[in-house]
Amino acid sequence: MENFLLNLNDRVEIKYDEEIYKAIVQDVTEETFSINIPVYNGEYLTLHDNELVEMITYNNKDNYRSIYKFQEKVIARKTEENGIRLYVIKKPKKAELVQRREHVRAKLIELIKYVKGDYEIDSFKSLEKENGIILDISEGGVKLKTRHNLKLGEKIIIGMNFEELEKEIIVKGNVIRVENMNNKEFSYGIQFENIDKKSKEDIMHLVFKIMRRQRKVV
Repeated sequence: MENFLLNLNDRVEIKYDEEIYKAIVQDVTEETFSINIPVYNGEYLTLHDNELVEMITYNNKDNYRSIYKFQEKVIARKTEENGIRLYVIKKPKKAELVQRREHVRAKLIELIKYVKGDYEIDSFKSLEKENGIILDISEGGVKLKTRHNLKLGEKIIIGMNFEELEKEIIVKGNVIRVENMNNKEFSYGIQFENIDKKSKEDIMHLVFKIMRRQRKVV
């Protein structure tokens, strides 16, 4: 558990009945930390005193790159003066460093649309698009397969509208790697450019959701 710290505003995920509920750390003491009521798709999670929960935390002090997993008990429920209800959870004695986010890459096969050229994101929906397939994804970029030729350094815009995403993500990218595949298809390493914080967080959650799902079938 080296360098594991809980901070105000750290992001928290709780796995419960195969769903992932999200919350934020609202208070930290020497022995405990408190989170708001976790939520998933608008549904709030009810936890009970002494219930053991599986949690993942994302450290906001290093831009959410350090990710820790642990199990610990809910020890109380309380309501703040402003009416916010909190769960009080015992600080873990042991926590597993999952991985630093910039190295986490999930394999998948998803159809996407992309646009060649250095356009503004706002113009994506009105531009002529090409079809492609994403073969893997990380916070920093994707591996894209397509029959169309792209050049090293070429700019593109990618629209991702996967079932696991709450809404479509549209990002700019730069071709940093080219690989010739069979059947006249090409594989390209695409590095995201100027991606906003919310989109990065959504992609990070998508990556870990895919990894959890894949572990179930191994």
